[in-house]
Amino acid sequence: MPLRVPLDQLRVVEVVASVHSHALGQSSPHVDQIALNGLFKLNAGDFNGALAAWNAIKSSSGAVYDATRGRYRYPFEVESIYYDGLWAILSERLLGARAVFGQQSEVLQHAMSLHAALLELQERSADGKRLGWRTGTIGRALINTETTSLAVLALGAYASWVLEPGYEPLSSAAGNYRHEHETLSAVAGQSVLGHAVFGPFWTLEPGTYDVEFALRTPAARVESPLATLDVYDGTTVVATKIIEGTDAPTGNQWRRYRLTAGITNASNRTEFRVFWHGAYDLEVSSIRVTRVAPPPPVAASPTTAKSSSCRWSRGSVCLGLDKSSARAYHRGSTETYVK
Repeated sequence: MPLRVPLDQLRVVEVVASVHSHALGQSSPHVDQIALNGLFKLNAGDFNGALAAWNAIKSSSGAVYDATRGRYRYPFEVESIYYDGLWAILSERLLGARAVFGQQSEVLQHAMSLHAALLELQERSADGKRLGWRTGTIGRALINTETTSLAVLALGAYASWVLEPGYEPLSSAAGNYRHEHETLSAVAGQSVLGHAVFGPFWTLEPGTYDVEFALRTPAARVESPLATLDVYDGTTVVATKIIEGTDAPTGNQWRRYRLTAGITNASNRTEFRVFWHGAYDLEVSSIRVTRVAPPPPVAASPTTAKSSSCRWSRGSVCLGLDKSSARAYHRGSTETYVK
């Protein structure tokens, strides 16, 4: 049976940040304390102070880029995966606080690496089911509530839902797409052009949604369309963007592309789609969906076409130990399906 733990992500993290910042002072040597101080500064309107805290963590993290995994690795994971979660939350809060700032790309690269690390570092059973997170990766560290809670909060930080390509409720067309190191890849000359990502066929409450797609390509230049992103409500494309030219995420650097979609059809079966044009290698990571319009007086949860023993529950975290391979993370109504 799924485990449901009541929470409000932003209130939990921000209250803890406020308490810790006052109690610990502004110059702690520990990653968790620096991250909480950074969140406190951001909540107080001190963006530069929060960014300074972020840089302090980066400087002490010992981050090394792992070309095989396509992400940074962080030595502190050996002792505390909890640090990944708090730094990821601070990173997403910084990215959400300003549309443009000098270190935006650098913060994003680490946010994406931390996200992939958290997905990769989940413990698995003998048959591959994801079970949760240990304190660290060394010795006899055990799965614990604190690390698992922070990891789930971090995976859904500053979004309503975060979906992972390559896992339900998202799907991929039959086109020889690869899923490794927590991203979905299309390889020129091997994969077949088409919808690398589609689904989840949710019936969303009518309203306005921001949908962010994370993409990158190793190509140095993109001279023809790399991908077409769209939001499809089951009958109409309600938002779309072609990624090409100087707008492309070249040099193997992650970029996020935001589409704002108005859902008006009450009977919608909404999809968040990535069409790959086949000319250049492409990687797709998490798709972040946020409702930006005020909710109606009586809010309904999204539904999927497939039934599951782990149902949407507003105001809760569901760590769904069911047979579904779906994984979706929602602020205030979080579900983590574990395959």
